[in-house]
Amino acid sequence: MKLQAVFAAMILSMTLFAAENVAVVPSLELKLNEGDVNKIANTGSVSAKASVNNTSFLKWGEGRFEDSKALYFCNPVDSKKRGIFGTLILASSKKVDFSKAFTLMLWIKLNKSLKTNQQYNIVGNTRGDSSPGFRLYYGWKAFRLVYGGKATLINRVKCPTELGTWTHVAVVYDGKEIKLYHNGILATTVKGAINYNRNALSFGSFSGGYAYGFNGAICDVKVYNSALSAEKIISITQESEE
Repeated sequence: MKLQAVFAAMILSMTLFAAENVAVVPSLELKLNEGDVNKIANTGSVSAKASVNNTSFLKWGEGRFEDSKALYFCNPVDSKKRGIFGTLILASSKKVDFSKAFTLMLWIKLNKSLKTNQQYNIVGNTRGDSSPGFRLYYGWKAFRLVYGGKATLINRVKCPTELGTWTHVAVVYDGKEIKLYHNGILATTVKGAINYNRNALSFGSFSGGYAYGFNGAICDVKVYNSALSAEKIISITQESEE
């Protein structure tokens, strides 16, 4: 019986190891190294069209590696105007539901000129400050995640960060908890729910260019239809650095 127990434990351990090391395929993926805004495309397993607004504020610049490119959002850092900001929009898909388990990860470079007392939208699917969905932005010297569904349910997660350097950020939601990873390291965990909506993902500004224009670079965006483990996030982060 002891030998059988040992064999059973070994099989379980091997199964868990194999499951953890199975390659996961992103449902949505934006490399953002094309060098032409008209050629930006989603290469994930789920079909979703990418489009851009206010392209005069979108530029191509130096990526994370030598001779690589990244998409730079050159929006005004202190503008109070509305509807003018450069934005990348990824259409919604019935196969990607952000009210259920998901992982969103991307590389971000914040411009050193960002103001400390304002917010700059990086990515989100909300259409109002208190509407269903989530929104990742930078403000007050930290990455901040807003999520919920009503004004009384809106919550905020924050993670201090630096300006002018490439940073990997991952948002993980399992249906009950939200985790924010900073350069592969768990920064914070909170209990909460992200309410359902069918809005598109908006990168670089709030609600398709309406407000909170981002100034900085984004590349290598991935969305998975599952809550990835810390080990898998570190593995993917390391792979993207090679």
